[in-house]
Amino acid sequence: MNRFTLEFGMVAPLWWTTMKCRYPQIRCKALHLLGQAGREGLWDPYLLGQIARECIDIEWGIDKIDGGGLAEALSLHENVYSGQLVELRRRVSEATASDDYEENGVLVITFKRKLWTSNGDYAGNEEIIRRLPYETQ
Repeated sequence: MNRFTLEFGMVAPLWWTTMKCRYPQIRCKALHLLGQAGREGLWDPYLLGQIARECIDIEWGIDKIDGGGLAEALSLHENVYSGQLVELRRRVSEATASDDYEENGVLVITFKRKLWTSNGDYAGNEEIIRRLPYETQ
């Protein structure tokens, strides 16, 4: 179904919820609802859903599977389904996407995660860059 409106409705708050909420069940429900929404002005729910899924994968440790950290990824995954919150050290604080994805077919997303010292002091940022094929509906 291809719906479009210039009015703002649910896409912006659903996007915010998928990116900022740390309660796994609420976040998953918001991501599901985002996938059901129609485009609202510049808010493309399908593109935002791709970005949100990558962010969730990073925070839940699914990105560790490729790096050989399968045991850690599985334990983080179990924590998600038990209702535990994402650890502070795994949280993504910012996400930006390239604006030329329609031209070259590649979506480049840059995630920033804050780094913390062992005593809880802010120590800088870590950048995680993902290159994905741009999916269209």
